[in-house]
Amino acid sequence: MAVTLSTLVVGIALYHYVRIFGSWSDAFSYAGGKYVQDGAPFNEGYRYVDWFLTIPLLLAEFVVVLKLTKGTTRSLIPTTT
Repeated sequence: MAVTLSTLVVGIALYHYVRIFGSWSDAFSYAGGKYVQDGAPFNEGYRYVDWFLTIPLLLAEFVVVLKLTKGTTRSLIPTTT
């Protein structure tokens, strides 16, 4: 299960970083010793979507790797009373 979660995290991250690189390449070019904007907007949303998906998966992987019992796992989840 940990390997599956890890593979999923790496795949999601790879996809988003490829998209971020493509957005950067479309938005900026290197001219005259510095980067200049070409007019296309740079999409920073990929970074936040990546975090939104991968952080919970990494936490789940952490629980699986540590082999925590259900009681211990539930005690780590904050609840409102």
